[in-house]
Amino acid sequence: MDDYRYTAHALVAELAAQRQTAGGAGPTLPWLDRPDYTTLRHTPELAQYLTELNTAITHRASELREQVAREQPLTARLGPRPHQPATAARWDQLTGLAAAYRETYNITSTDSAEPLGPNPTPPASRRARGNPSPTSGDHL
Repeated sequence: MDDYRYTAHALVAELAAQRQTAGGAGPTLPWLDRPDYTTLRHTPELAQYLTELNTAITHRASELREQVAREQPLTARLGPRPHQPATAARWDQLTGLAAAYRETYNITSTDSAEPLGPNPTPPASRRARGNPSPTSGDHL
C-alpha cells in the first residue's frame, strides 16, 4: 500500500473513532449523559464546568478502582487481578465501573454474590405484594 493511502486510511479510522467518542468528550461512566457540545459552544462557562466535572469523576473512578484492587472484598467472584496486561486492563475497567456504580447508587451491601446490590424486583411480584409499579396505573 502506498504511503499516502496508508495515511489516508489511518486518518479516516482515527476520525471515525473520535466521532464515536465525541472526540474524547464522552462521559467517564457509561450511565452518565453525554453533553451536547454543539449546544454548549454558546455557553463556554458551562462547557468548562462539565469538562472539569468529568475530570473529577475520572479521578474518583480511578481512586475507586485502586481501592478495589487493594481491598478486593467485592471482587471474590472475579478472582485476583490477572498478570497479563490486556486481561488486567479489562479487570481494572470492570472493577472500577462496578465500584463507581456502587458509589453512584449508594450500594453498601458487602455480599460478594451480589456486588451491584440485590436484583431488581420484577413488576409482577411488586403487584402481587400490593406494590404496583408507577406505570401500571394502579396508583392513581
